[in-house]
Amino acid sequence: MTKKTEDSQRFSKMIGANIKFLRLSQDRFMPQKVPAGYIGITYQQLEKYENGKNMPCAYRIQQIADFYKVTPNDIYNPSFIHEKTKSNETLDRAPSQEIKTEAANGNI
Repeated sequence: MTKKTEDSQRFSKMIGANIKFLRLSQDRFMPQKVPAGYIGITYQQLEKYENGKNMPCAYRIQQIADFYKVTPNDIYNPSFIHEKTKSNETLDRAPSQEIKTEAANGNI
């Protein structure tokens, strides 16, 4: 058995975070049993994938991507979560001119 390097552990955790994000970003709550049943693994194995303890093989990545209707590249993308949530960040948007004027007048 080979020892996991620090880089491979970080990569496994990133993959797991993307998988968990896909599951939790659904409109309704989805327990781990739903995607696990679809791809033919136990919910405990999916939990290990999500926590970065185990690394899914390419075949499982493809099955997970098919289930969530994304590409495997989305799951491998380190910026996937940021790209999907950046519209929620207020720091990326410049304040409107109306807010700047109110702030300058001391109304805020």
